[in-house]
Amino acid sequence: MFLFDTKNQKSFIEKEMPKGNDKYKEYQKLVGGHIETIPHPQGWDAPFTAYANEEGMLQDLPSNFLAWGVLRHLGFVVPSIGFYFGNVVLIGHNGKGVTAANKKLVHEAQRKYLAEMQEEKD
Repeated sequence: MFLFDTKNQKSFIEKEMPKGNDKYKEYQKLVGGHIETIPHPQGWDAPFTAYANEEGMLQDLPSNFLAWGVLRHLGFVVPSIGFYFGNVVLIGHNGKGVTAANKKLVHEAQRKYLAEMQEEKD
């Protein structure tokens, strides 16, 4: 699983999947509140599931540009406001751990996003 923490806008944290039946409580703890699923056009067939704090904007949480950029490159629906607020959790298909192949996709999406940001600075 990946945690996109707003304190670091260049890298994410790879974490072990929570064990047992309290996975959603752990996701809530990581995002700092009730979770909402970030939509993906493939729905249940998407290779990933992502969660954010459903009240992140209302709670005035920091913008999470890294999560927005990486998830955009992974095919997630980009919100009309352009980014997510607060921490974001990314897990594998249907709540499973992330496969080695999917880890490569996430790292490639991160590389693409950071390259875009560098181009904008130049």
